[in-house]
Amino acid sequence: MFCATTVFDPSVGSHSLATRPIPLQRQGVPDVIVDELSIITGAAAEYVESGRISGKVLLHRMILKSIKERLRRGDDAAIKELARLRRLCSERGIPIEIVEDETASDPYEALAALALKRGASVLTADPFAQKV
Repeated sequence: MFCATTVFDPSVGSHSLATRPIPLQRQGVPDVIVDELSIITGAAAEYVESGRISGKVLLHRMILKSIKERLRRGDDAAIKELARLRRLCSERGIPIEIVEDETASDPYEALAALALKRGASVLTADPFAQKV
């Protein structure tokens, strides 16, 4: 399965496509913020598994709330992929940090603000977010 995934580094304003395996820590961006679709599609876990993420994985609380809501509706795909991501990070010694920033109500704005604040990249599988 191919998933068009983009990593955006706000400090340099550039995108790296998933088809180019670039270790993010070597780019000078040790922390990576994962969005909901990168979790659901398995892209975040694939990045960890392949060694393209070696810094800290940042997970916004807003994403966790959305995954919890999906589970309430009977959709367990996101929670299964989150568990897989957590297991892979644990096996590789990659910390996952849950972060919260209540200043933005929109998920895209929240992740972008967090990326700027923390100097992190955003890993997304969302076609809309890739164009922003």
